[in-house]
Amino acid sequence: MPEKITIYQSSAAQTYTCAYDINYSTLNSGQRTYLSSTGTDFTVETGARLNSQYQYKSSQTWTDLMAISVNKWYRIYLTYNNSNDLYDTMIIDVATPSTNATATGIPATIANDFSTIRFQSQTTEGQYYRNVSCWNGTIANEPVQDTTAPLITLVNFTSEGGQDCTSSTCGPTDDTTPTFSITTNENANCRTDDASNNYTTMSGTRNCTSGMGSTSLTCTLGTDDALILGGTDYAYLACQDSTGNENTTTITMNLTGGDLPTNATSAILAGVTDAVLSNPVTYTSQQVYVRYADGTQNLTRFDVVASSGSKRWFFNYILDSDVFTYFRQILPSIYVWENSTLTYSQVRSQVGTLINATK
Repeated sequence: MPEKITIYQSSAAQTYTCAYDINYSTLNSGQRTYLSSTGTDFTVETGARLNSQYQYKSSQTWTDLMAISVNKWYRIYLTYNNSNDLYDTMIIDVATPSTNATATGIPATIANDFSTIRFQSQTTEGQYYRNVSCWNGTIANEPVQDTTAPLITLVNFTSEGGQDCTSSTCGPTDDTTPTFSITTNENANCRTDDASNNYTTMSGTRNCTSGMGSTSLTCTLGTDDALILGGTDYAYLACQDSTGNENTTTITMNLTGGDLPTNATSAILAGVTDAVLSNPVTYTSQQVYVRYADGTQNLTRFDVVASSGSKRWFFNYILDSDVFTYFRQILPSIYVWENSTLTYSQVRSQVGTLINATK
């Protein structure tokens, strides 16, 4: 569950309300939602979602309350009055606030001590929660909900000495796992990825390396999410505030020069090493001359040339002002691989796969 809240119940008559938003991706029969505590103080079952109907339970009787749909947010309110041990419930369609249903006078039991209230479900399939809160009073006393996602106000590209790329392209740079120092307009947790996902979808392994829960965070793109070796690519910074509001910011990266040629060559060599070859020989920045049977000839320099037995593989990774050579293959003796806008891992994988498939 996303949150648990401790409420103190005094001996005097008191009214308080708890609320949360819930979304169902499926409407399987029998999946229940209820409010309970860690002990036995507050264990009343408050509701179930059965197929397309939301129901509430009074004693042993289920009462239809409101028809619901998949992939829509509904807000559940539970108002408890300890003077008569009764509580009322209300469900509101968040997308259509005028659509709501109530059930009143449902009995409950709660002791006059500290009670840790939390929202639970009988199964976790298809249920999503947000905006969990409790307060003294009725629904009318609900505090103003924070529905605004955190905003990144500054992106400092520390990989290039502190370049401000909040509203412009970062770079030029040869750093495929860049580090950013970011500032947000409210306390937030943030993650970074090479795919345009929200904070929830990005896994915890992509958390920013420092400052989580604050307005100043440092985030480094992991090696598994490395950017391409040359060209334009994108990094994504996703942040979430304490109430679950999320926002994703796109950072455009200009990758050029520096160590990128060396890194590309290294990726090719790693792919050759990964391949299963008998006594392979490799050459870097190797000039190749070929004369074809039709009398034409070709002279080209390749980043890497690999040989084993009677076979040769020529590899070029195209960067910046480089152009494709379209060097003609002579099968089954000479194979040519030329490519661009790939990550280190992709280059390595493609080179190894080609050699193993043609050796």
